[in-house]
Amino acid sequence: MCKVKMLRALVNQRLNAAMEEIFAALERTISEYEDELCRTKEENLRQRQLLDAFCKPQVDSNAPADGHQQDVPSGQQKWSSRVEAQDQLEPPHMADKEEATKVEQVWSAEEADKVAVTDVIVKSEDQEDELEEAGGRQAEDRAAGATINADGKDFQCPQCHKSFAYEGNLKRHTRRRTQLECSHCRKSFDDATHLTRRVRSHTGEKPFGCSLCGQRFTLKGNWRRHAKTHSGAKTFSCSFCAQSFSSKSNLRTHARTHTGEKPFSCSVCSASFASRPALTQHVRTHTGEKPFPCSFCTRRFSQRAHLIAHRRTHTGEKPFSCSVCLLSFGVSSTLIQHMKTHTNEKPFSCSLCPKRFSRKRSLTAHVRTHTGEKIFSCSVCSDAFAVQSTLVRHMRTHTGEKPFACSVCGHRFSQKAHVAPHMRTHTGEKPFACSVCGETFSLKNTLRKHGRKHTGEKPFACSVCGETFALKGTLTKHGRKHTGEKPFSCNVCGKKLMYRYQVKKHKCSSAQTLASSSS
Repeated sequence: MCKVKMLRALVNQRLNAAMEEIFAALERTISEYEDELCRTKEENLRQRQLLDAFCKPQVDSNAPADGHQQDVPSGQQKWSSRVEAQDQLEPPHMADKEEATKVEQVWSAEEADKVAVTDVIVKSEDQEDELEEAGGRQAEDRAAGATINADGKDFQCPQCHKSFAYEGNLKRHTRRRTQLECSHCRKSFDDATHLTRRVRSHTGEKPFGCSLCGQRFTLKGNWRRHAKTHSGAKTFSCSFCAQSFSSKSNLRTHARTHTGEKPFSCSVCSASFASRPALTQHVRTHTGEKPFPCSFCTRRFSQRAHLIAHRRTHTGEKPFSCSVCLLSFGVSSTLIQHMKTHTNEKPFSCSLCPKRFSRKRSLTAHVRTHTGEKIFSCSVCSDAFAVQSTLVRHMRTHTGEKPFACSVCGHRFSQKAHVAPHMRTHTGEKPFACSVCGETFSLKNTLRKHGRKHTGEKPFACSVCGETFALKGTLTKHGRKHTGEKPFSCNVCGKKLMYRYQVKKHKCSSAQTLASSSS
């Protein structure tokens, strides 16, 4: 319920902000439109006054006082009146010769009035249509000082001859037609800035450097965000949990953890994500793209973080250390899992039994012991396993691979878990002590077997006679009495024997041992 309230508050906040922006833009557009209409009316009024002056000759001030005009040819009188009217009423904008020629072609006052009125009406209707069709783009162009022609759509593309009313629209159209192509991947862009960023992704150029730590960046925006990590300024705070962030984009991404919003969806499987980088990484699972190669070996990775962690296996770097036991790790997630061994934290519980786990993947593997699901199968012998790591260890029985070696004697092992117990044979360490008698052991499994002497527990029962045993090996030996199996043989006479100790007591083996010792 609390999440619903928080989501409702966030939605209301965003709606209010959007409404304020819409009303502000609408007010600006109306104001600009009214100003434009006023200027149009003033211009039309000025043109009407000019036409009236041209069509109504004024009395010459130098005429005789008796009221009779000086005899002047009709053509000269008409021209004189026009010149005087121009001198009296001509504003700065009438200096254009084309407009003066256009005005001189008007013949009568009635026709001039009709032309002036028609000009006002047509111009106003054209502006309304353009504002409605273009939405807010014309308003933005006007606010930015974009140029508009009084004669309509007079900005023409030199390539396709398409006309535009606004110069900004023509520039955008020209950029779309003039595609800029990347010389590395042949991808096209309509903006030189985007092309520059793309080229840097191929060349690795990082022109923006931090003056404090020396780290370099491809984009100026990334450099600015990085600079805030040194200053410690976190001016953007979350309204849900009061956590602060150094950039608005980080705050926006964090807020989605509260609202559950996932605006970025995969076009292949429709999976949704809260951030664009998460979507980009997910898409690579479909495409198989691995753009990050290791400079030490031939391996490639789909994520940069995986490459950084892998490099530490070559360099031996372990930057993450435990504050309790000072043990170091190459990956931060491994340190987090290690810390749970000190706190004994086990947040993942099985719904089928009381067992709890510190890792989610351990819980997932454990659940398969209840369901019997075995999704990992061997390609050689078709054996199936519930856990992938078990399959990896099993494959080494086919390949004979032993990648783990003892640093003292060089003995090799197929499993990493076998190296630590073997090292104790060199050090003599016995870290596992019996709580009853105090006897110590080098292996935990040996301690477990020893503990059954005190408890009397015998968990292994024979399926034929029902006799129980404390050790599985003892049950296996007992089973041979029922099956008659004899897995051991004398290497001299070939006689089959049931137990290993019988081979040592066999006469052929004893005679061979005596012969070899006497020689």
